[in-house]
Amino acid sequence: MFKNVFLILLALSIYGCSDEDRVKDVKTKHSSEFQSTWNENISDVIADPLWHADYAYDASTSLMLPMHYAFSHRDRFEDDPTIEFDLFFNLLELEFIPENIENRVTRTQFLYFITQYLKLNHTRILKNDFMLRLFYKVEQSLIDMWFEEQAVHWDKKLDFKGIKQRLNWKLETAVTEKAFYRAVIDEEWASLVALSDLIYISRQIGVPLSFNETEIVNTGERLIQEFGIYIDEEFYFQKGVWFDHPDYIYAGNEEIYPDIIPFPVFDIAIDSSHSHRLPLWLTSLEDVAINKSLFQQAKHGLKATFEKRVFHSVYEAGETLFLQTNFMDGTNGVYRYSYDTQGEGNGYQAYELSGTLFVGYYAFLDSKIYSESMKQTRSIFPLSDTALQFYVGPNTTRNRHVKFRWPDYFNNGFALLFASVVGCYNAPFPECEAN
Repeated sequence: MFKNVFLILLALSIYGCSDEDRVKDVKTKHSSEFQSTWNENISDVIADPLWHADYAYDASTSLMLPMHYAFSHRDRFEDDPTIEFDLFFNLLELEFIPENIENRVTRTQFLYFITQYLKLNHTRILKNDFMLRLFYKVEQSLIDMWFEEQAVHWDKKLDFKGIKQRLNWKLETAVTEKAFYRAVIDEEWASLVALSDLIYISRQIGVPLSFNETEIVNTGERLIQEFGIYIDEEFYFQKGVWFDHPDYIYAGNEEIYPDIIPFPVFDIAIDSSHSHRLPLWLTSLEDVAINKSLFQQAKHGLKATFEKRVFHSVYEAGETLFLQTNFMDGTNGVYRYSYDTQGEGNGYQAYELSGTLFVGYYAFLDSKIYSESMKQTRSIFPLSDTALQFYVGPNTTRNRHVKFRWPDYFNNGFALLFASVVGCYNAPFPECEAN
């Protein structure tokens, strides 16, 4: 490292730059602290087999933004961070069997993580056999789920062959016994946008597809046209559809109290934790759409919703915390009371979904408010017990990789690094690193 700095300074002296130019030009790389934290977390974790069923969900969530950052801003690193991702996906192609992930939400989300990697590297696919093999492996798994595998539904009277059939039923059925029976769920979204990524790649490099791309593009447009609404400039997806789902029926309660009873909010928006994926999902649909403005407008409206309703600066116990409400319309009541992985009598109270700000895809909204706030948040690490209560909430009992395990995630440097990446993703460098 010192040798490199010496050579840079020598070159600058030869070409006669001013003192101001020298300082400006030398600061082209992240600080040693940033790069050390990156190595201790990103480099360390992607050396492990994260396609394991217990790890894939968190990997595809917490690593999505860092992966995009690595490929978008590799010039800010001393050592090219994309090499590690290439090595990870090369090994994944050899060992990953999608069907080994039995949880379909986790499987489809992880497949989307892979298609995003391939999309970021589409110009290299034909030159790298492992990438092309991975393309076809992912395509086959998605086709099986989209067309062939049974797609279960809350209404046990219904039997669907493939995600496509179930999603079409939701688009075409106006009245259902429960409102949430029409709710578009994660595996439908994730499979649709992953297939959209494959369409994008196919168009760019000419590899053939084994499915009808027009059908996928049209389905994406129908979702926004039929299930999206605007209130002024704010965009909401399926507002009110989830109100009678067990996860939502306590949302009218401001906190958990003894003998709590259901208190549904009839026009409630989707929870803010699941919604973090929408910015990138909308981008995947936009990139293959005929009517791109449909998705551009939705993203603009989602950004307005996030900034006006969801993202809050809260002064609590002597410190300013940046938090998010539990639901996208600003409703901040109880979510997932007595949910399986939270335990009997537990649930998310006001602002307790705020940990999503340190793992999710909200950076793809290009919100300067979020970006600047996360830069400021770096100064409050290590986090206080008050902050951890909001960011961790009731936590989860599911198995996680040690690097992704909460509350450790907020103390081991990963959350701090994520905040730094949010602060720099859409911001000028090196100004974004300044305290």
